[in-house]
Amino acid sequence: MITINGVPFEPHPDIGFKSDAVHKPVEYKFNYLDIARRIAEKEWPEIDTYRQLIKDDLWFCLNFVVKPFANEADRARVNHPFIINACRELEEGPKDFTLDVWAREHYKTSIISIAETIQFQMANPEYSTALFAYIAPKSKKVLASIRSIFEREPILYTCFPDVVWADPKKEAPLWSIDEGIILKRKTNRQEPTIGAYGLTEGMPTGLHFERRIYDDITTEDIADSVNIIQAIKLKFDSSNNIGKEGGHHRVNGTFYGHDDPLVYIRDKMRIGEDGERTPAYHIRIRPATDDGTINGKPILISQKRLDDLKLDATFNCQQLCDPTPKEDQKLNPDYLNV
Repeated sequence: MITINGVPFEPHPDIGFKSDAVHKPVEYKFNYLDIARRIAEKEWPEIDTYRQLIKDDLWFCLNFVVKPFANEADRARVNHPFIINACRELEEGPKDFTLDVWAREHYKTSIISIAETIQFQMANPEYSTALFAYIAPKSKKVLASIRSIFEREPILYTCFPDVVWADPKKEAPLWSIDEGIILKRKTNRQEPTIGAYGLTEGMPTGLHFERRIYDDITTEDIADSVNIIQAIKLKFDSSNNIGKEGGHHRVNGTFYGHDDPLVYIRDKMRIGEDGERTPAYHIRIRPATDDGTINGKPILISQKRLDDLKLDATFNCQQLCDPTPKEDQKLNPDYLNV
């Protein structure tokens, strides 16, 4: 076991390093044992190395910045092949028009909405990120987590004194959950560095963001409201006007039903000049079990936790990421003529 930035790290036995003679199916992006050795031997400068890792390695940002001192069970899950693989796919895949539907309790918000947002802003301090949920209070909870990390993790100020305030509560021109937070930047623009908004209420006007993150734009408490679901779909489409040319957006969440806004987004198609239809979004579906079925083995959570969740009526949607399981269909779609 080694220590990086005061945080203990021990490689997972099923995760390899690219420098290993025998590669494993899942690999860390960098060899942290070698990095720690080089820093200890003064071969590499500590602060500059951490700064580069935060900007270039999403899992490093998650493990050593977002969740450095979580409880033992939480840290074990963060250092898991599922999480490593998810971070690598996010880094190596497209940045725009992505839809990630993951089982609940599988860290989609921690990775995409929190860790990647921090990483993005450290690399792009002049840009702005908008966080969206179906109502503003939901997205503001995510912003509150991000703000807290900037306040409590000294590694961010130490590595990015040009971007992060030493005492943001006193120094930042804006440090509010309601209005957003502003990090150090050279430009004087209307948009906060990171702001939190709602699709059905609290949509910003006159603002444009380089990066938009849509996290849980629908939840269980509104899943049965046809009017609200339709409003979310319309507001989601109109929110494209809040973006900027050259910017990008991600959507992440969990299905709640067959007419869920995420199903609507999943089924969006582009029509080419030749009339060919292709999915508009790059889609990643991550169910809680290895084969996506109720009897499959859990990937990240314990078997007991999975068995407990099977008692919920929402299990198929929220854990198997299947908004319309065949056993629940009331009408065979093969009988329909379109």
